[in-house]
Amino acid sequence: MNVVIYQESGEKSVCESELIEDRSLDQNGILRGRIEEAKFYIYHPNNPTTDVIFIFPGGGYSKLSMIKEGMDIAVDLCNRGAMSVVVQYPIYYGDYQRMLSQFYALQSKLFYDPLYRGIEQKNLHIIGFSAGGHFASMVAHHVGRAYGFGSLCYSTLGICYSVVSLSDTCRDVGCTKALLGESFDAEQARNISVEYLVGPKTPRSFVMYTEDDRRILPENSKRYITSLKENDIDHMVKVFEVGGHGFGLGYSDSLKWVDGYWQWINIL
Repeated sequence: MNVVIYQESGEKSVCESELIEDRSLDQNGILRGRIEEAKFYIYHPNNPTTDVIFIFPGGGYSKLSMIKEGMDIAVDLCNRGAMSVVVQYPIYYGDYQRMLSQFYALQSKLFYDPLYRGIEQKNLHIIGFSAGGHFASMVAHHVGRAYGFGSLCYSTLGICYSVVSLSDTCRDVGCTKALLGESFDAEQARNISVEYLVGPKTPRSFVMYTEDDRRILPENSKRYITSLKENDIDHMVKVFEVGGHGFGLGYSDSLKWVDGYWQWINIL
């Protein structure tokens, strides 16, 4: 397994242990403080399949859980043969469009890079956790995309105990303000609520959540599932009665979901 850090200024190869020991991360693997640059941590498998998976860690749009909801996921999927891309997306309070534009710019740079020629023609998947699931959903639905690879299609979208609705009582107030600022109206919130983005071009979707999640209410995932059904979008749902929030790969056998996800994304 080879890991590359890809950013606007160029790329460099690193070993996995260097990433885990990154001094910018705290003891829990959380990236805090000002996050103003998009970066991709690209995990290259030894025996690659045709799958490329973009992984978006959560963190309430104020920080990023880079290890538990990023690098741990990437290592597992890379060992299965997928090129796995952990996305460090920038966070600008109240300016989600700037956050998206930086991601799109770096993604376009990657796709045009001769070293990664043809990557956009592979089986592209996108998965996110908590707030990262919301960001991944905006990307999968091309929110704010104004240039380059406008017809790009993802094979699947995965959201895990994810923020979905920003528009009413089940919304996460912190995430909503982080994206739209202190003052916003109902229409702005609705425009980036995932249940209202679903349509004929929504990718096949994997939805995972727990019934006892008190951080991001399970009603979020249920609303997305309802929209998928109403639009006849193929989907898989994995529900755990107990598990809470933010468990990544799962801290016990009762929370394992990756085997099912991997099998599902490879169903044509």
